[in-house]
Amino acid sequence: MKPNAVMQSIIVRAEALYDTGNYAAGAGLIVEMFGQQIGPTYKRQIELQFASLSQSSAESFYLHCRNILKMGHLTDTIDLSRIQARTLIVNGSKDRIIDLDDMQLAEGLIPDCTCILVDGVGHFLHFERPEILGDYEKFLVHGDRLQSLPASSLAAASPC
Repeated sequence: MKPNAVMQSIIVRAEALYDTGNYAAGAGLIVEMFGQQIGPTYKRQIELQFASLSQSSAESFYLHCRNILKMGHLTDTIDLSRIQARTLIVNGSKDRIIDLDDMQLAEGLIPDCTCILVDGVGHFLHFERPEILGDYEKFLVHGDRLQSLPASSLAAASPC
């Protein structure tokens, strides 16, 4: 659960953009590195968001990137076994920055955790498959177990 090589590369490139004040180019970096699966409307929204990024927001993003690199392994920072809440981890099978091994590690450490891998989507799975949000509601609000969910995006997903 520490940044993989792709994430480290993204952060180094993002820091260089920050240092030159080229915040707008951050959108292209995000789309290139882990947003290939999203449609043109969402890509445009990301571009618009980065084009209007304030100095303060850019600095927050920069500090977030620095913290990711400094954090190291998540289990060195957080004792996942102490999480008491029922937990759902959902990730796309084409996500380049979240490793499957990390998802499985978290699932094994969090006492009441369900981990699913949604086939054919990347890091922005909510943009790529928005119907998944209804399944979140069933799990988190109504307390449904995944096996009792109707045949939809999560039911069709492959378990980790």
